Amino acid sequence: MTILRNFSALAISSLAILACNTPKNTVANGAAPKTGPSSNTVESIPASASRPDVELFTRPGYVTELRDERLWVFMEDSAEYEQFLRVGEPAKTVTRIRTGPGGISLRSSDRETLIGYENSTLWHHARVIDGRLWIFDNEKEDFRELTKHGAPSERVTFVGRGPERMTLCAIERETLHDWMYRMPGFHTEVVDGRLWVLVKGTEELDQFLEVGELAKSVTLIKAGPGGISLRGPSRETLHAYLAAKGM
Repeated sequence: MTILRNFSALAISSLAILACNTPKNTVANGAAPKTGPSSNTVESIPASASRPDVELFTRPGYVTELRDERLWVFMEDSAEYEQFLRVGEPAKTVTRIRTGPGGISLRSSDRETLIGYENSTLWHHARVIDGRLWIFDNEKEDFRELTKHGAPSERVTFVGRGPERMTLCAIERETLHDWMYRMPGFHTEVVDGRLWVLVKGTEELDQFLEVGELAKSVTLIKAGPGGISLRGPSRETLHAYLAAKGM
């Protein structure tokens, strides 16, 4: 009996020591840790933090503020943003759960602003105008001037090919192609209705740019974004592009 009591006491002591030394995967306010773009656990940002200049959240034409672990989004120089800075949360808000960069939830005064922000990139400004999603090339166009009086009169339209089957519009077809297919590290180009994909800095890309074709190529039928067929120097290149696009 004495041996049993001593063994029980030793077990309880060991468990207590183990509990004290075990790291706790928790954050302030008892919230679960947030996950970043590469599935790495990141620190929770205090509810009072305001970081509109965070590179992860930067999109041309939009301003952001992080509050209560949600990202507020507004158009630049908008009356809604000025009111938000002056009085705080609007009376009417829209929330889209985990649709922002790194899976963060987004909030704004209207749904159209969030859709535009979600579909903007570092190279393109996206904006909902009259129920259609307009895409502007930041390097070629001043979208602020172009949208000052509504939608531009000159346009190319892709019906039902946007998010939630929205119609896409742009001034140039190449802008829509670039927005739909661009991926850092790859050269993409639509030729005869198929999307060529080549890795930047390779001999295959040099040959393609010189003669517009490769001596040997591989095709994946309807495997690309929006169901477009892919062509490239190898199956590995095409699969690497699809993986980078999250497909």
